Amino acid sequence: MVAIKRKFSLRYLLVLCYLITFVVLMVLLVRENQRDQLFSLSHASVEKKEATVEKQKEFTSLSLYGDDFHFGIRGVLTQRLVNENALQWHRLVDIPVRAIDIEGKLALVSSHRNKLVSIDLQQGADPKFLGSIELPNTIKQIEIVGDQALVGMRRHAGLSLVDLKDPRALELVSHFPVDGLISSMVADQGSVYFTDVYEGLFRIDLTVKDPVPEKIISLKSSWQVALQGKRLVVGTLKGRVFLFDISPGGQLVAVGSLDYPVDVRGLGFTEEALSVVLSDGSFEGYNLSSWPKLHKPAQLMLPGRPWQLEPIAGKAQIAVSMSAGGLSVIDVSQPGKPVFTGHLKSPRTFLALASQSGEIYGASYRGLEAFSLDEIEKGDLSKLAVEAIIDPVSYKLQRWNSHVYGYNNMNLVDFGKEISAGPDFESRFMAITDRDGSSLFEQREDGYVQRVGSLLFAEGVLEVISRDDYLYIINQDGLQVFSKTRSGNPVKTSDLQLAGSPTHFEILTSGYLLVTTRENGFYVVDVNDPHKLIQVANQGVSEHLKNTDIVQDVLAYGSRVYISQGAGGVQVLDVSVPSQPELLQIIDTPGSAKNMVIYDNLLLIADGIEGVFMIDIKNRNDALPIGSLPTPLRVVEIAVTEKGLIVSGKPGGTMTLPLPQRLQNLHVISESEMRVSIESVEKEQYVHLYDERTSAQVKVTVQ
Repeated sequence: MVAIKRKFSLRYLLVLCYLITFVVLMVLLVRENQRDQLFSLSHASVEKKEATVEKQKEFTSLSLYGDDFHFGIRGVLTQRLVNENALQWHRLVDIPVRAIDIEGKLALVSSHRNKLVSIDLQQGADPKFLGSIELPNTIKQIEIVGDQALVGMRRHAGLSLVDLKDPRALELVSHFPVDGLISSMVADQGSVYFTDVYEGLFRIDLTVKDPVPEKIISLKSSWQVALQGKRLVVGTLKGRVFLFDISPGGQLVAVGSLDYPVDVRGLGFTEEALSVVLSDGSFEGYNLSSWPKLHKPAQLMLPGRPWQLEPIAGKAQIAVSMSAGGLSVIDVSQPGKPVFTGHLKSPRTFLALASQSGEIYGASYRGLEAFSLDEIEKGDLSKLAVEAIIDPVSYKLQRWNSHVYGYNNMNLVDFGKEISAGPDFESRFMAITDRDGSSLFEQREDGYVQRVGSLLFAEGVLEVISRDDYLYIINQDGLQVFSKTRSGNPVKTSDLQLAGSPTHFEILTSGYLLVTTRENGFYVVDVNDPHKLIQVANQGVSEHLKNTDIVQDVLAYGSRVYISQGAGGVQVLDVSVPSQPELLQIIDTPGSAKNMVIYDNLLLIADGIEGVFMIDIKNRNDALPIGSLPTPLRVVEIAVTEKGLIVSGKPGGTMTLPLPQRLQNLHVISESEMRVSIESVEKEQYVHLYDERTSAQVKVTVQ
């Protein structure tokens, strides 16, 4: 009996083991199936506000909807920086456009350098591209005159006359040689007046059989010309505006002039006013009722440096473009009291403006765009969020002693206190790479930063770091260390030859340097003793990156190093053991990864035309890509200060933007809904959700 019971017990035990194994397999299978289900995000909305009793603060309830939500999802909220309702001319995006003119529904624009493109502006519909023609040289000015167009070329390249009878088949009729630079044009029926910066004012009559440009006024530095009926004005780069009447016989009669302490940038007539913008940012408005003895002008200060002025067709308004600052609309219906009626903030320099049927058209190196005048006046249309601030200058950004500085052509700008993401190294000097060496800056006791000299090296300098009274420099041959920089006569303490053409380097918190190269991967160098440099590791270029751009930036954060590689994305290295660096991840970005910064455990990457790319690095062993923060600027440099996110690039200048905000305590209501309470959220901000497998983003709407 005992043996029989044992036999049954073993049988039952074996069956139980089979059942347990089956259940475990089923659970694993279900989990595997669940992993295959990627969450999706369909929309997000602000629904209500609630106040907490403890803090008496109002919080907004943000609801997120989609499928397959789970507790591992994280979120980031970013500010809207691009108004996508602005009409984009998709076939001319990122194609330089230098000139535009509009007559009726026909627009002529330059494309690339020397291509003239005809466009049908259909009211309430997308523009229709009709035809194009390549002209002999770079196009600078366009003036439509009836069924012809006069096109001004670059310096010394002259004028081309184009037949517009069939806008689908543009035809080059003739070319007129002009020695100087044609800077502006205006048409009076069949005649065109144009300024030559070196020679003066010219006129060409297109109604005659063989038109020839003729000089009618000899005038140096003539820059702008404007025309209204029988009144003509010419502005110069020497701060003068000359006033002329046109006689019945077509002769110009000088009737006066206006003098200014700075250059004249733009001129324009409306029915009752003459408007002048100057290089110092001032707007001058004159009442034409007293022509030619113009009374004391009404003045306004523009929000930037003016580049171009354009009267708005059919309106008593003027559009003024500013250098890397968008454009302003000014009402001059009362010439003695000009007022701003709208401002479109954009890091664009609109090289040419035109208006038609309530739209303002702007031509820039980023393409051709059209904006609704009504929306600009209402404040509903802007290429930037309200919080974004524009500086027309592009800077190299560098952190030093808890501040972020911008450097451009020997000028240094303090962008404010840095929000540090790691240990801050105090240093007596800040060294910034110049063409042939390094500029040194020192902070005095009163806090003022002054330039104390330059260090020049025959072999050039690629990058320089100042730390603990030592200057670390890399050039095409390797690494060099100098001391005694205060005397202006640095002494070399050590050097180390590194093969493969070094590009960038970074000091690790462990007392080591990581140096990247073009052809030979990266090196780790022991610099604990600046007088004795020791190479401790070398890792070659991975197969993934052999055919991509060279290294753009290196950023150390604790035991991790992040290397941006342009089109190759970002490498994540573990350098907890400096002599044995380990490649953990390679994360692709949609643009060209360049400069990097860390904020709130988010790696923010200057990603070129794609704006700012975000990566969550809270888990040091598993960095999670989040997505892009779209900006209207090709971002090359990036930094974080208490004032916000500083980004800089060419063309476009420098902007201060709102920082991204982590969404804390996301609550999963169901597989199709999540909710979070947040202090402030606005319509059309972006919500980014992500986990270890996918990411998604949507705009916030208001119910």
